[in-house]
Amino acid sequence: CNLIENGLAEYKNGEFIQHDSLPLSLATKMEEEENLYSTLKKSFDFCQSRHDTPSEEPLSQTFFNNWRDRVRLISEDELRSVWAQILVCEVYNPNAVSLKSLEILSTLSKKEALLFNNICKSVVFDNAIIFDRVGNNSVYFDNISEFDLLDLSDLGLIKSFQPNQLIHDNIPLCNWTPLGEDKAREICHYQYGDYCIFIDGDNDLKSSKVQFRQLTKHGRELYSILSQPEERDVYKFIDYFMSLKSIKGKVTNIYAFKYLDKAKQILESNYLIKR
Repeated sequence: CNLIENGLAEYKNGEFIQHDSLPLSLATKMEEEENLYSTLKKSFDFCQSRHDTPSEEPLSQTFFNNWRDRVRLISEDELRSVWAQILVCEVYNPNAVSLKSLEILSTLSKKEALLFNNICKSVVFDNAIIFDRVGNNSVYFDNISEFDLLDLSDLGLIKSFQPNQLIHDNIPLCNWTPLGEDKAREICHYQYGDYCIFIDGDNDLKSSKVQFRQLTKHGRELYSILSQPEERDVYKFIDYFMSLKSIKGKVTNIYAFKYLDKAKQILESNYLIKR
Protein backbone atom coordinates (compact mmCIF):
# COMPACT_ATOMS: atom_id res chain seq x y z
CA CYS A 1 0.00 0.00 0.00
CA ASN A 2 2.82 2.40 0.84
CA LEU A 3 4.46 1.75 -2.52
CA ILE A 4 1.22 2.55 -4.32
CA GLU A 5 0.62 5.67 -2.22
CA ASN A 6 4.14 6.92 -3.00
CA GLY A 7 3.80 6.23 -6.71
CA LEU A 8 6.36 3.41 -6.70
CA ALA A 9 3.85 0.75 -7.78
CA GLU A 10 0.33 0.28 -9.08
CA TYR A 11 -2.39 -2.39 -9.06
CA LYS A 12 -3.60 -2.91 -12.63
CA ASN A 13 -5.76 -5.66 -14.22
CA GLY A 14 -5.53 -7.76 -11.08
CA GLU A 15 -1.74 -7.54 -10.94
CA PHE A 16 0.64 -5.71 -8.62
CA ILE A 17 3.19 -3.86 -10.77
CA GLN A 18 6.28 -2.27 -9.21
CA HIS A 19 7.94 0.55 -11.18
CA ASP A 20 11.67 0.37 -11.95
CA SER A 21 12.08 4.18 -11.91
CA LEU A 22 10.62 6.93 -9.77
CA PRO A 23 7.64 8.90 -11.06
CA LEU A 24 8.60 12.43 -12.07
CA SER A 25 6.52 14.02 -9.33
CA LEU A 26 8.20 11.93 -6.63
CA ALA A 27 11.68 12.51 -8.06
CA THR A 28 11.02 16.24 -8.07
CA LYS A 29 9.79 16.14 -4.48
CA MET A 30 12.88 14.21 -3.38
CA GLU A 31 15.16 16.71 -5.15
CA GLU A 32 13.40 19.63 -3.45
CA GLU A 33 13.76 17.97 -0.05
CA GLU A 34 17.47 17.41 -0.72
CA ASN A 35 17.89 21.09 -1.66
CA LEU A 36 16.18 22.14 1.56
CA TYR A 37 18.13 19.70 3.74
CA SER A 38 21.50 20.69 2.23
CA THR A 39 20.81 24.40 2.70
CA LEU A 40 19.62 23.94 6.28
CA LYS A 41 22.81 21.99 7.03
CA LYS A 42 24.89 24.85 5.65
CA SER A 43 22.92 27.26 7.85
CA PHE A 44 23.70 25.10 10.89
CA ASP A 45 27.40 25.06 9.97
CA PHE A 46 27.42 28.87 9.63
CA CYS A 47 25.79 29.17 13.05
CA GLN A 48 28.41 26.85 14.57
CA SER A 49 31.20 29.10 13.29
CA ARG A 50 29.78 32.24 14.92
CA HIS A 51 30.80 33.44 18.36
CA ASP A 52 27.70 35.53 19.14
CA THR A 53 24.30 34.26 20.23
CA PRO A 54 21.05 34.15 18.23
CA SER A 55 18.31 36.65 18.92
CA GLU A 56 15.75 35.73 21.55
CA GLU A 57 13.05 36.91 19.16
CA PRO A 58 11.54 33.91 17.34
CA LEU A 59 12.07 33.59 13.61
CA SER A 60 9.09 34.87 11.66
CA GLN A 61 7.09 31.93 10.32
CA THR A 62 6.14 34.02 7.28
CA PHE A 63 9.80 34.70 6.56
CA PHE A 64 10.74 31.05 6.99
CA ASN A 65 7.88 29.88 4.76
CA ASN A 66 9.02 32.23 1.99
CA TRP A 67 12.66 31.24 2.46
CA ARG A 68 11.84 27.50 2.49
CA ASP A 69 9.69 27.63 -0.65
CA ARG A 70 12.48 29.32 -2.60
CA VAL A 71 15.29 27.14 -1.24
CA ARG A 72 13.52 23.99 -2.43
CA LEU A 73 14.35 25.10 -5.99
CA ILE A 74 18.06 25.86 -5.40
CA SER A 75 20.39 23.11 -6.60
CA GLU A 76 23.73 24.93 -7.08
CA ASP A 77 25.99 24.63 -4.04
CA GLU A 78 27.18 28.26 -4.26
CA LEU A 79 23.60 29.55 -4.22
CA ARG A 80 22.72 27.23 -1.34
CA SER A 81 25.50 28.94 0.65
CA VAL A 82 23.98 32.34 -0.13
CA TRP A 83 20.52 31.25 1.02
CA ALA A 84 21.99 29.62 4.12
CA GLN A 85 23.62 32.93 5.08
CA ILE A 86 20.30 34.69 4.57
CA LEU A 87 18.56 32.41 7.08
CA VAL A 88 21.39 32.73 9.62
CA CYS A 89 21.27 36.51 9.35
CA GLU A 90 17.55 36.54 10.07
CA VAL A 91 17.98 34.18 13.03
CA TYR A 92 20.60 36.44 14.60
CA ASN A 93 19.14 39.78 13.43
CA PRO A 94 15.35 39.53 13.01
CA ASN A 95 13.84 41.70 10.27
CA ALA A 96 17.26 42.32 8.71
CA VAL A 97 16.09 40.81 5.42
CA SER A 98 12.87 41.92 3.76
CA LEU A 99 10.60 39.61 1.81
CA LYS A 100 11.29 41.81 -1.23
CA SER A 101 15.00 41.04 -0.93
CA LEU A 102 14.15 37.33 -0.84
CA GLU A 103 12.14 37.81 -4.02
CA ILE A 104 15.02 39.62 -5.74
CA LEU A 105 17.54 37.02 -4.61
CA SER A 106 15.34 34.22 -5.95
CA THR A 107 15.61 35.76 -9.45
CA LEU A 108 19.42 35.81 -9.44
CA SER A 109 21.29 33.25 -11.48
CA LYS A 110 24.49 31.75 -10.13
CA LYS A 111 26.49 34.10 -12.37
CA GLU A 112 24.60 37.17 -11.15
CA ALA A 113 24.94 36.19 -7.49
CA LEU A 114 28.71 35.70 -7.85
CA LEU A 115 28.95 38.97 -9.78
CA PHE A 116 27.22 40.88 -6.98
CA ASN A 117 29.36 39.18 -4.34
CA ASN A 118 32.48 40.20 -6.29
CA ILE A 119 31.62 43.88 -6.61
CA CYS A 120 30.89 43.98 -2.87
CA LYS A 121 34.66 43.94 -2.41
CA SER A 122 34.73 47.62 -3.43
CA VAL A 123 31.78 48.95 -1.43
CA VAL A 124 32.49 51.99 0.76
CA PHE A 125 30.29 53.32 3.57
CA ASP A 126 28.24 50.14 3.10
CA ASN A 127 26.23 51.80 0.31
CA ALA A 128 28.25 52.60 -2.82
CA ILE A 129 30.63 50.90 -5.24
CA ILE A 130 33.74 52.70 -6.42
CA PHE A 131 33.99 51.85 -10.10
CA ASP A 132 37.04 53.16 -11.96
CA ARG A 133 36.14 52.83 -15.60
CA VAL A 134 38.48 52.38 -18.51
CA GLY A 135 36.33 52.14 -21.62
CA ASN A 136 33.44 49.97 -20.46
CA ASN A 137 35.47 47.84 -18.06
CA SER A 138 36.72 48.26 -14.52
CA VAL A 139 40.44 48.31 -13.77
CA TYR A 140 39.77 46.65 -10.40
CA PHE A 141 37.22 43.93 -11.07
CA ASP A 142 38.20 41.08 -13.35
CA ASN A 143 35.92 40.86 -16.38
CA ILE A 144 33.24 43.15 -14.94
CA SER A 145 31.87 45.80 -17.25
CA GLU A 146 29.52 48.70 -16.78
CA PHE A 147 26.89 46.63 -18.57
CA ASP A 148 27.20 43.99 -15.85
CA LEU A 149 26.35 46.72 -13.35
CA LEU A 150 23.42 47.69 -15.54
CA ASP A 151 22.14 44.10 -15.25
CA LEU A 152 22.37 44.34 -11.45
CA SER A 153 20.51 47.63 -11.70
CA ASP A 154 17.71 45.93 -13.63
CA LEU A 155 17.56 43.32 -10.86
CA GLY A 156 17.07 46.02 -8.24
CA LEU A 157 20.45 45.81 -6.48
CA ILE A 158 22.08 48.97 -7.85
CA LYS A 159 20.34 52.29 -8.36
CA SER A 160 19.30 52.76 -11.96
CA PHE A 161 21.57 54.53 -14.41
CA GLN A 162 22.20 54.63 -18.14
CA PRO A 163 25.22 53.05 -19.88
CA ASN A 164 28.13 55.52 -20.22
CA GLN A 165 26.57 57.79 -17.58
CA LEU A 166 29.30 58.86 -15.15
CA ILE A 167 28.37 59.45 -11.51
CA HIS A 168 31.01 61.46 -9.68
CA ASP A 169 31.37 62.60 -6.12
CA ASN A 170 34.02 64.20 -3.94
CA ILE A 171 35.92 62.10 -1.43
CA PRO A 172 34.14 62.56 1.94
CA LEU A 173 35.89 64.82 4.45
CA CYS A 174 36.09 64.67 8.25
CA ASN A 175 38.02 66.34 11.06
CA TRP A 176 40.88 64.21 12.33
CA THR A 177 44.06 64.73 14.30
CA PRO A 178 46.84 62.88 12.47
CA LEU A 179 49.42 61.00 14.48
CA GLY A 180 52.08 63.30 15.89
CA GLU A 181 49.99 66.46 15.44
CA ASP A 182 48.16 68.54 18.03
CA LYS A 183 45.32 70.05 16.02
CA ALA A 184 42.49 68.43 14.14
CA ARG A 185 42.22 69.26 10.46
CA GLU A 186 40.03 68.40 7.55
CA ILE A 187 41.06 65.18 5.85
CA CYS A 188 39.64 62.77 3.28
CA HIS A 189 38.36 59.43 4.51
CA TYR A 190 36.49 56.25 3.57
CA GLN A 191 34.81 53.59 5.65
CA TYR A 192 35.71 50.25 4.07
CA GLY A 193 34.28 47.18 5.76
CA ASP A 194 35.67 47.09 9.29
CA TYR A 195 38.25 49.80 8.58
CA CYS A 196 38.30 53.59 8.59
CA ILE A 197 40.82 54.87 6.05
CA PHE A 198 42.21 58.41 6.39
CA ILE A 199 43.79 59.85 3.25
CA ASP A 200 46.25 62.73 3.53
CA GLY A 201 47.37 64.70 0.53
CA ASP A 202 47.66 68.04 -1.23
CA ASN A 203 44.86 70.57 -1.59
CA ASP A 204 43.78 69.14 -4.95
CA LEU A 205 42.92 65.82 -3.27
CA LYS A 206 39.93 67.32 -1.46
CA SER A 207 38.36 68.44 -4.73
CA SER A 208 39.08 65.16 -6.53
CA LYS A 209 36.06 63.22 -7.74
CA VAL A 210 35.60 59.46 -8.06
CA GLN A 211 33.14 57.38 -10.03
CA PHE A 212 30.65 55.33 -8.06
CA ARG A 213 27.39 53.40 -8.23
CA GLN A 214 24.99 53.38 -5.27
CA LEU A 215 23.34 50.25 -3.90
CA THR A 216 19.58 50.13 -3.48
CA LYS A 217 17.96 49.33 -0.13
CA HIS A 218 17.77 45.67 -1.09
CA GLY A 219 21.31 45.75 -2.46
CA ARG A 220 22.52 47.07 0.90
CA GLU A 221 20.62 44.33 2.72
CA LEU A 222 22.22 41.59 0.65
CA TYR A 223 25.64 43.26 0.82
CA SER A 224 25.55 43.31 4.62
CA ILE A 225 24.82 39.57 4.63
CA LEU A 226 26.95 38.27 1.77
CA SER A 227 30.06 40.42 2.07
CA GLN A 228 32.29 38.54 4.48
CA PRO A 229 35.05 40.53 6.30
CA GLU A 230 37.74 38.05 5.25
CA GLU A 231 36.88 38.73 1.59
CA ARG A 232 37.46 42.48 1.93
CA ASP A 233 41.19 42.99 1.37
CA VAL A 234 41.99 46.46 2.71
CA TYR A 235 45.48 46.35 1.21
CA LYS A 236 44.12 45.61 -2.24
CA PHE A 237 41.48 48.30 -1.87
CA ILE A 238 44.13 50.91 -0.97
CA ASP A 239 46.23 49.87 -3.96
CA TYR A 240 43.14 50.24 -6.12
CA PHE A 241 42.31 53.64 -4.65
CA MET A 242 45.87 54.88 -5.21
CA SER A 243 45.61 53.83 -8.87
CA LEU A 244 42.53 55.97 -9.60
CA LYS A 245 43.28 58.53 -12.31
CA SER A 246 41.77 61.36 -10.28
CA ILE A 247 43.90 60.45 -7.24
CA LYS A 248 47.34 59.66 -8.65
CA GLY A 249 50.10 61.93 -7.37
CA LYS A 250 47.88 63.69 -4.83
CA VAL A 251 48.20 61.34 -1.82
CA THR A 252 51.01 61.69 0.72
CA ASN A 253 49.89 59.28 3.47
CA ILE A 254 47.15 56.72 4.07
CA TYR A 255 46.24 55.43 7.53
CA ALA A 256 43.88 52.48 8.07
CA PHE A 257 42.38 51.89 11.52
CA LYS A 258 40.19 48.96 12.44
CA TYR A 259 36.91 49.70 14.19
CA LEU A 260 36.52 48.54 17.78
CA ASP A 261 32.87 49.60 17.60
CA LYS A 262 31.68 50.55 14.13
CA ALA A 263 28.27 51.82 15.27
CA LYS A 264 29.87 54.23 17.77
CA GLN A 265 32.78 55.07 15.43
CA ILE A 266 35.38 53.91 17.97
CA LEU A 267 38.75 53.01 16.41
CA GLU A 268 41.74 51.04 17.60
CA SER A 269 44.49 53.29 18.97
CA ASN A 270 47.18 52.05 16.57
CA TYR A 271 46.93 52.27 12.81
CA LEU A 272 47.17 49.08 10.82
CA ILE A 273 48.58 50.54 7.62
CA LYS A 274 50.55 53.63 6.73
CA ARG A 275 51.57 54.19 3.14
